Amino acid sequence: MEHDRAFVLVKLVAGQVPRGDRGIVGIVGNAEAAELLQVLRSDLTLSGIFDLLDPKGFLADSGEGLTAPTIRFARWTDVGAEGLVKALVRKTSTEIGGEFHLFEVRAGREVLFQVHR
Repeated sequence: MEHDRAFVLVKLVAGQVPRGDRGIVGIVGNAEAAELLQVLRSDLTLSGIFDLLDPKGFLADSGEGLTAPTIRFARWTDVGAEGLVKALVRKTSTEIGGEFHLFEVRAGREVLFQVHR
């Protein structure tokens, strides 16, 4: 898996957080995204500007969608999330690609969307 793509996403996400503030972030994705999301968790933790929520405490349905209308933001607010990163990675025999979404939980809106192939 190309870890440099995870780093690019982290730089963009970190740029959304004002200096001095710490973002509380939930990170979820499909099984194929597990390795990439672990890199993302590590990078966000090392940045020092994010507090990551423990996935064991997530209240949202694991089958929740990737778009704002399909996300129950109240469930994320209930666990203290300010931001939410969702990832979907698709693998074929010849290629890997992914969608990455960053949401502002309180506003219930998507603030960043990227597709990588």
